[in-house]
This record gives sequence, C-alpha cells and structure tokens, in this order.
Amino acid sequence: MSEYIELIIKALGICIISQITIDVISTCGEKALANIVEMTAKIALLILALPLFKNLIEIIRELLEKVNN
Repeated sequence: MSEYIELIIKALGICIISQITIDVISTCGEKALANIVEMTAKIALLILALPLFKNLIEIIRELLEKVNN
C-alpha cells in the first residue's frame, strides 16, 4: 500500500511542478514551449504509472485462471 502512496506523491509533484512551469512559460509568451513541457509531464506520468498497469494485468490474469479452473 505504501508504494501506491509513494506513486501518488510523485505524480502530484510532477503535476504541481509542471503546472507552475507551464504557467510561467505561458506568461512569458512562449506557448510552444509550454505545450512541450505539458506533453513531457504527461509522458512522465504515463511512465510512472506503468508498474500499476503491470500489476493490474497480473491481477486480471490470476482472476481469469481462477474462473477457468
């Protein structure tokens, strides 16, 4: 359970830092750079969530094995 809390805290940190960065860059008039930072943050969050997808697939596989037996 603590690994999930750690993941949430990391994701929250990425979101907060990237949003502040996007706001500052947008205020300076650099919309293209702000879009790049936003896309990079989304990719970072997706990479951070990959272990969760792996765990979910394992749980589904185990459930399917129990149903088939």
